[in-house]
Amino acid sequence: MLRSLSMALVTSTVLGVLSAAPAAAAGTPSGDPKRVAAAVIPGVVYVQSQLPDGSIVAGTGMVLTPSGEVLTNYHLVRDEIALGIFDLGDHRVHSAHVVGGDAAEDIAVVQIEDAHNLRTVRLAQGAAYVGEQVVAVGNGGGKLGEHPGRITATGRTLTAQDPEAGPETIHGMLQTDARLTPGDSGGPLVAAEAPDEGRVVGMDTAGLFRRHGDVQTPVAGYAIPIAHALAVVARIEDRESADRHSA
Repeated sequence: MLRSLSMALVTSTVLGVLSAAPAAAAGTPSGDPKRVAAAVIPGVVYVQSQLPDGSIVAGTGMVLTPSGEVLTNYHLVRDEIALGIFDLGDHRVHSAHVVGGDAAEDIAVVQIEDAHNLRTVRLAQGAAYVGEQVVAVGNGGGKLGEHPGRITATGRTLTAQDPEAGPETIHGMLQTDARLTPGDSGGPLVAAEAPDEGRVVGMDTAGLFRRHGDVQTPVAGYAIPIAHALAVVARIEDRESADRHSA
């Protein structure tokens, strides 16, 4: 059978508790991948959404505020009927709710219930650039792991296939050769060199896979630049605040 290329949102749909090891990573950043990942892991969470059919869509999120505001992909929480955030250092599932989202940008804001004094991710001060060494962190395969690589392009427009909602076009993406795998959606793409080493430059969102029969091999990953994601978060919060005050 001919090999084919397909784009997919890196979401893991599972029927039970997350388990399995992440795929091997590509590339070798100057910063040790585990050290780079360790800088953000305290602010990285599992996102588990129960769908109407009872299945669980699993991905990743980043804690933005000590009070429990989480940045993640919209496609992870769009159809949820119950939402849980797993592991704030206690290996438990915590209730959460969707504050708001932007489907076109694939960005959502989630609030963890009764959260206090949480560790947060650190955000890059500068924009990512081609050739920059990075580490993608996420719950690919259901287990937290790191995937080293480089930024290979910026400003990319891509159309990714969402099994539930069909094609989704996203603009202004970072492209990386870090091998994103299902479950990494919503996780941080982290700078692996100075001056922003250990800081988030983007949010993992989609992967390009080469298909050969039933086998999928990661080819490239795509992330939303963190500055753009935060601008969308601000718009979401402003809109939700306006809706509450007008109700």
